[in-house]
Amino acid sequence: MPNPLSDTFVSVIAPVRNQQGWIGQFVNELVAVLRNGYANYEILLVDDGSDDATIACLKLLATETDCLRVLLLSRQFGREAAVLAGMESAIGDYVVVMLPECDPPALVPAIVEKCRRSSGVVIGREEELPLRSPAARMASRFFHWYCMKFLKLELHRGSSYFRVFSRTALNAVMQIKDKVRTLRYLTSIVGFETNIFPYKVAWRTEQPGRRSFRQDLADGVSVVFASSRHPLRLVTLMGLLASAGNLVYLGYIIAIYFFKSHVAEGWTTLSLQQGVMFFLLFTILAVMSEYVGLILAESQERPSYFVAGEIQSNRGLRDPQRHNVVNESH
Repeated sequence: MPNPLSDTFVSVIAPVRNQQGWIGQFVNELVAVLRNGYANYEILLVDDGSDDATIACLKLLATETDCLRVLLLSRQFGREAAVLAGMESAIGDYVVVMLPECDPPALVPAIVEKCRRSSGVVIGREEELPLRSPAARMASRFFHWYCMKFLKLELHRGSSYFRVFSRTALNAVMQIKDKVRTLRYLTSIVGFETNIFPYKVAWRTEQPGRRSFRQDLADGVSVVFASSRHPLRLVTLMGLLASAGNLVYLGYIIAIYFFKSHVAEGWTTLSLQQGVMFFLLFTILAVMSEYVGLILAESQERPSYFVAGEIQSNRGLRDPQRHNVVNESH
């Protein structure tokens, strides 16, 4: 645990959507923890297009709470985009990402201290994972094996959103401009030292149901296709193998024509035509796959989110002399 009023500047990011009933309780608990542990801190809440009274609650919290900033996204962009907006705006030496509905604020000093000792990234991992079907567990193992073996991505099974980045690691993550920017993928791709922080989730609301296999499959496909050209290379290899197979088949057709005494009329011509066409088709597909991969790598950037407004506390910092603090961040 860090010493009281540590000089370490800590930013805490929490994505928010339709949480009017208890967001104030979460902020109060988090403020109590940070105030007793750090001389300087900031709480950065990112509203992901709430359509209830959450924004009004956040405005009220900003008038009552020091060191609080609120980013208001123009619409719902999803939790990943909301977290990304907070990460790009955070100014702390160590940046914590947590979900207000399930991650305990009391654990922030412990996970920050673990990151301070390692100067990399610390990832929270739930101690009690939800039960899943045997097929889902097998698919999960295969996915993580594939990512580690072929994509060189260690995604850490059971990892949650609760994690902390050192400033160096966060700056590296922010240099990635991929169109699909999931937190697990961004954490893995930069290659900084990663440590695991086991913890027990404490739900403030009714625990949501298990994610469907379809959702997991969609997320997995997004990570694989966004992070590597390996699937395209597989298609290229398949096309080249099919082309080679058609060349062998053409040789077989010619051998039959010359060495077999009775050949059905038209069989040789039709088979040669099909063999040549499929050879050209698979060769073209293989070349196109490589060019699609280049297009993927050079694709045009598009913002992951748009900020409609920002709300700040009257007192944004306990020590206004800190040099790494700016008045506004967009």
